Amino acid sequence: MCKVLKWIGIILGALVGLLLLADAAVYSISSIRFNRTHDVQIEAVEIPTDEASIEYGKHVAAIRSCMACHGDGLAGQIEFEDPTVGRIANANLTSGEGGLGADYL
Repeated sequence: MCKVLKWIGIILGALVGLLLLADAAVYSISSIRFNRTHDVQIEAVEIPTDEASIEYGKHVAAIRSCMACHGDGLAGQIEFEDPTVGRIANANLTSGEGGLGADYL
């Protein structure tokens, strides 16, 4: 009986050791992948300002339903507000005051 318990203990110890080793390997690999950085060359993007491009942009915003979330003129709007849950506000995509578009010009 003692021999059986000894072998069960050895097997369980080996399994726990393998699990700890696997956990350490997964942690190490995920840390390496998480901390990896990539060098990306930033290129200037020319934004067309002619009337045809602006009309095309309005068309794309309309067919992709951007205005459904961001409101008329893409100026942002409150999508959902409930004191118990929170507030979901969609971003102002314009280049005017408070808009995100100014950062891209």
